[in-house]
Amino acid sequence: MTDQTKNTNPDEIEEVTVLEDAEGTEVEETPEEKRAALAAEVEAATSGSSDMKGAGTTTEEPAEKEVPKYATPNATTTLLNLESLINGYLVDLEKAQEKMKTQRDMFNDTFENDAEYNQIMQKVKEVNRLKSVAKQRIMKLPNVVELTNKIREYRDEVKDIQEGLSGYLQQYKELSGSNQLTRDNGEVVEIISVTKFVKRRG
Repeated sequence: MTDQTKNTNPDEIEEVTVLEDAEGTEVEETPEEKRAALAAEVEAATSGSSDMKGAGTTTEEPAEKEVPKYATPNATTTLLNLESLINGYLVDLEKAQEKMKTQRDMFNDTFENDAEYNQIMQKVKEVNRLKSVAKQRIMKLPNVVELTNKIREYRDEVKDIQEGLSGYLQQYKELSGSNQLTRDNGEVVEIISVTKFVKRRG
């Protein structure tokens, strides 16, 4: 990962964690180290409940074990750490997208600045214009209009079926605890969920 600037509010001052090396010299914790520390804390919180199952059920002395640096934080702390991690990744994503856009623009400029390529593209545009005129003429034919309407109807039907199926698959996954389902024909299909973020408008 690249260097991060986690604070989105310019009025906020980023908290700096100071460590000491073996010689006692103060060393500023890097953004990557902070990210790793947060991830470790979140992992410890999410796995802590399972690790503690069965504790106290035996009288034998437990083997000496190194105490985790990040031990069972409460739910609020875990949520805040997750938000910090997510915001850090979103900053990385935006930076990577901007870099990709810059490189893509430079790539496109290379073609646009080539005289021979521009001449060919002019011819292509003229052919595409003629193609569009011909397509519009065909689209107005009665039988093509009827086919277009049928396609639209079936597209809406497919969308409705997919939405209903999605809801039932989610219920099946929650009730069965499995992400696989066997169809009537014996085919085994996998149920997957896609999580993404969408910026709010307004």
